[in-house]
Amino acid sequence: MNDVSHNQLKSLRLKFWILALYSIALTVFVGMLYTKENVPEAIAKKQDVIRAKGIIIEDEKGKDRILIGAPTLYSKYRVRDNHNLAMKAWRGDFPKEYSDWYKEYEHSANGIIFLDEKGFDRIVIGNDVPDPNIGKRIGPSTGILINDQRGFERSGYGLLNVEGENRMTLGLDTDHGAEGLVLTVQDDGFTGIVTSDQNRSIFLGKAPSKNWFTGNEFPYYGLMIKDSSGVVYDLNSEKK
Repeated sequence: MNDVSHNQLKSLRLKFWILALYSIALTVFVGMLYTKENVPEAIAKKQDVIRAKGIIIEDEKGKDRILIGAPTLYSKYRVRDNHNLAMKAWRGDFPKEYSDWYKEYEHSANGIIFLDEKGFDRIVIGNDVPDPNIGKRIGPSTGILINDQRGFERSGYGLLNVEGENRMTLGLDTDHGAEGLVLTVQDDGFTGIVTSDQNRSIFLGKAPSKNWFTGNEFPYYGLMIKDSSGVVYDLNSEKK
């Protein structure tokens, strides 16, 4: 076989394989289109859905680190789910009655809980979120919580419903979960910033009459500073 014939044969073989691969790719593509167009809508939708009662993500050591559910599932590694672990972690910070109080707290969430390597809640996103480890909330809360390395709530942003009225609140807490600074807008008209330190507090904003902070018979709009002895400074533009 001369060189010309050999080169022509190689060229024909190359063209054949290119045409074959193109035909296979085209067949697969057309098949995919046909399947997508002819699968019943209900079945097609099911292919995009994962249904589960809950999901638990473990770390490389096999410890539960992310809990997802409605409500979230029990985890033996989570301090909030284990009464003995909770008492070991926090009972020394509270009176002896704390063990009984703790049993009444809500610990689960409809959402996501992120745990650290020691089993403490660090971030919670949900509706509803759990009670803080220091006591029950005054109403159901939807939002985001951030806890410190001991599991005490240090910040929260969410919608709190108290006896049918909503409170939209951003809170920054002290090292034992007490409110340090609160920015809030409430359905009853109470709107402002409250800072607290033990028996002292400062309020800047507006409030309706007979509200929980000022206790005045008239609406409030201004600045109020309190200490353990009562009002230290009161500048209210609404006062009659």
